[in-house]
Amino acid sequence: MRGRADYLGFGPVFQTVTKERPDPVQGIAGLAAAVAVAAGVPVVAIGGITARAARDIYRSGAQALCAISAVNATRDPRTTAGQFQPPV
Repeated sequence: MRGRADYLGFGPVFQTVTKERPDPVQGIAGLAAAVAVAAGVPVVAIGGITARAARDIYRSGAQALCAISAVNATRDPRTTAGQFQPPV
């Protein structure tokens, strides 16, 4: 479909150190509200995402997440990235 986004990035969901001056934290409730108004366009959660929060991110309706700091800060990025998979 022409003129429609492939996906929307939304955040920061949580406090983040990746950006020098991040936008205000939106939280899971803000993420869920964004998913509701996205009109079927997939939403990708960004900002301060940890493996511990992944389940809540997916429960909010987000299709994907981005966890730059959490994955890059580990000795084993492949194993850490695996902890962010959507629940089956």
